[in-house]
Amino acid sequence: MKQISTVARIALVIGSLLPLGTIACAPPPPPATLAQPPAAGRTGLPDQAAEAALAGIVKRHGIVTAGFGVIRDGELVWEHYLGEQSPGIAAGPGTRFNVASITKTVTAETVLRLADQGRLSLDEPMVAYWLDPDIANDPRRLALTPRTALNHSTGFPNWRFFLRGGRLAFQSGPGERYSYSGEGTEYLARFTERKLGQPFPDLVQAVVLGPIGMTHTSSGRPAG
Repeated sequence: MKQISTVARIALVIGSLLPLGTIACAPPPPPATLAQPPAAGRTGLPDQAAEAALAGIVKRHGIVTAGFGVIRDGELVWEHYLGEQSPGIAAGPGTRFNVASITKTVTAETVLRLADQGRLSLDEPMVAYWLDPDIANDPRRLALTPRTALNHSTGFPNWRFFLRGGRLAFQSGPGERYSYSGEGTEYLARFTERKLGQPFPDLVQAVVLGPIGMTHTSSGRPAG
């Protein structure tokens, strides 16, 4: 167990496929100087034994591609990659990972910044700009607002394909209770792009990714 404990602070990103997938990629950083011992109270950086332990975990769980990193004081001080980014091409600093539901935080940050700019209100009804046909005849549609989507209280399931028939439907009224929902986040993105007349990925780039210098990151929906 001592081997595993050395990687307790490592972030693992595993590619998967969900709507609004933000694909994150950083340019290869210059080699870090890591010869100095860790500061008092800090865990040392992963060694070869830790890397071997990570490789065992990845193999055991059938993970195709994985990236690990240690960030200290805002700087990437250690990184390690396993698997392939595509057949025959090893994963590395330039590999792009689909970060799946982590994109919910990016969607939220985008909408909150737009609200701060006065371009939309968190409490305006979304029905004026977007209405999913599956709930067109449900009066609860009128109570959907950006705020209910952001705090996961739209009343939607996580994804409609979990429901019988695969159609979107309310499980509770908007604002009544917390219920984690990818559908709610997707609904919010569609409302935002229709209200502002721009594709949501373009808004993410203009409002969040561009201003903070994430030039090797993009946002978009998978085909299908």
